[in-house]
Amino acid sequence: MKKPALTIGICAHNEEANIKALLLQILGSKPAEATINEILVVSSGSTDSTDSIVSDFCEHDPRLRLIREPERLGKVSAVNKILKQAKTGSDIIIISGADLQIREDTIDNLVSALEDPCVGMAGARIIPTNAPDSFSGFCSHLVWDMHHRIAMHSPKCGELIAIRNNGYSIPSDMAIDEAYLEYAVQKDGFSIAYAKDAIVYNKGPGSTGDYLKQRRRIHAQHMKLKESTGYSVSTSNPAMILGALTSHLSKSPRSFVFGIGAIGLESVAVFLGSYDFYIAKEDHSVWDVVTSTKDPDIMRKSMAKKVKS
Repeated sequence: MKKPALTIGICAHNEEANIKALLLQILGSKPAEATINEILVVSSGSTDSTDSIVSDFCEHDPRLRLIREPERLGKVSAVNKILKQAKTGSDIIIISGADLQIREDTIDNLVSALEDPCVGMAGARIIPTNAPDSFSGFCSHLVWDMHHRIAMHSPKCGELIAIRNNGYSIPSDMAIDEAYLEYAVQKDGFSIAYAKDAIVYNKGPGSTGDYLKQRRRIHAQHMKLKESTGYSVSTSNPAMILGALTSHLSKSPRSFVFGIGAIGLESVAVFLGSYDFYIAKEDHSVWDVVTSTKDPDIMRKSMAKKVKS
C-alpha cells in the first residue's frame, strides 16, 4: 500500500524562540506511515530572526520553503497560502502553529486517523506545559482536558490538524481556521477524527489577563462561524461541557476553588466575546500576540518530563 505524501505547513509570526525546535522535531520524526513531501513555513510579518532561522534550514533540506508575508495578515491568510501552495502530489496537508512541540510519533498517529477513506480531517491531542498549581495554568489544563474528553465522543480539531488535499480554502472574512475547515470537510460528506495519541505540547497563557484575552477572542470567532455557516463546534455544547467539567474536577479544595473561578472567568470571556462580535464588530482576524505563551524553556522541560513518564 502506497504511503500518503504530506505537505506540512507551519504558521509563524516572530517565533524565533520556538521554530527551530519544531523544525528539528519534524525533520527528525521520519514517519513510518507517510512521506514528507514538503514543509512550508509562512512567516507573517515577522520582525525577529524567524525568517533567517527558516532560511538556514532551507539551505540544508530542499523540502523546506519559506513563504514571506511582508505584513501580518492573520492566521487564516497563512493557512490559505499553505492550502493553495501545497503540491498537487501531496495527499494530506498538516497545519501547525510554530509555537507547538511534537513527539516522534505525533505525525504518524495523526496521519493514521485518515487511513479510513470516510475521514477527511483529524485533530491532535493538546497538552499544556503550564504548571497546574497556578490559576492560569489550572485554567489551561482544564480547557484542554475538557477538549480531550469531549473530542473522544464528538471530535473537535485544534492547534495541529491533518486534512485531505481536496482544494479547501477559508473565506477571507472568516477569522477562525480549524473550525471552519471542520465545517467544510463535513459539508463534503467526510467525517472528523480525533487522534488522541497524536500528542502536541503548547504553553497556555501565563496570566489570568492573557488567558481571558485568548478565550474572549476564541468565543467571538466561534460566534462568527455559527452566524455565517450555522456550524457549532462540539466544545460549545453545554451538556458536553458540563459532563467534561464534572468528570475533571476533583474534590480537593484547590481544585474546587479554582474550578469555580475558571467557570466565572469563562463566563466573562463569553460575555466579552459576545460584545466584540455583536456590538464592537471585532472579528479578531489579526489578534494581539499573547506573549506569555512563548516560553520554550518551560515547554521543553515539560515535554522531557512527560515523555519519560
